[in-house]
Amino acid sequence: MDNISPRPLIDELKRGIRPRFNPEYFRNNPSPREWEDSFRSSLEDAFALPPRGTVPGELVLRRKEEKGEYRQQEYAFTCGGREQFPLAILTPRDAAPDNPVVLAFSGHGPGISAMTGEYEEEECHHYFGRSLVRAGFTVVMPEIIGFGGSRLEKDRRTPGEVSCRTLASELLTLGYTLAGLRLRQGRDVLDMIEARYGTDRLGCFGFSGGGLLGYALTALDSRIRALGLSGYCSTFDESILKETHCLDNYIPGLYRICDQPEIARLIHPRPLYIEAGREDRVFPFTGALAAKERIEACYGGEGTFVFQPLPGGHEIDGRKMIDWYKEVLQ
Repeated sequence: MDNISPRPLIDELKRGIRPRFNPEYFRNNPSPREWEDSFRSSLEDAFALPPRGTVPGELVLRRKEEKGEYRQQEYAFTCGGREQFPLAILTPRDAAPDNPVVLAFSGHGPGISAMTGEYEEEECHHYFGRSLVRAGFTVVMPEIIGFGGSRLEKDRRTPGEVSCRTLASELLTLGYTLAGLRLRQGRDVLDMIEARYGTDRLGCFGFSGGGLLGYALTALDSRIRALGLSGYCSTFDESILKETHCLDNYIPGLYRICDQPEIARLIHPRPLYIEAGREDRVFPFTGALAAKERIEACYGGEGTFVFQPLPGGHEIDGRKMIDWYKEVLQ
């Protein structure tokens, strides 16, 4: 029997959808007072965050190590007496009480250890957490649920394996999303940061899969003052609807609400820095350029949005981004 591809059917369905919060919508409704609450509420509903507990999260110290110019502390984040996920904090040796803080999310893979340098075979994170603390920032790195030290037992036997597909499938069946669970995780960590450090000089960073979390969390939570993204900038058509990505990227009904670039409307006017590799095969540069044009339209040419093209692929560079953090979190 001949094969008949379902692709034309899927394309027809997609053509029949017009995102509610599209570029034309914002041209006709320029004032955030007319759409901000509705847009943010719609995103919250789409991500289907699980309910948050009533007991504040706590940190239980597991290990502390002096690294010369900085200290590395590893914790278990607990809530209601249960361990939730690992979390690492890197602190400069001479950090002041009001030291700037960066909440940093890794991409898929070994997680925190790829940011600190302990996973030596890692080739795309380039130990960026270590670079940030050496530049003078306090760096808070929760292990994203499903990555590194927050994987299911069956996945821990394979280095670099993640638990996203299993977790996302189960959560979808329960009426939640894995991205929503991670957003709840991010908010719990923000509560801890606010209590411990304050949020006056709080930045966020996200790479690849952690870019989705950082992007959405910053859009939904105004406590974050500035956001840097690497390996995550595109449109749906040029990324997750074009090539197969991890299941945690697929949010039911999100395309009916907005495309990826329009989420930046909920971040503006806070500073946003995006670096994109010209050879990126995960979030291709063509999609990054398309998103850049629409984000620029949102920011209206203001200097608080920076787009940095890079010669590499799907990896963190971060050198100019670190200088930018120093400027916007001063």
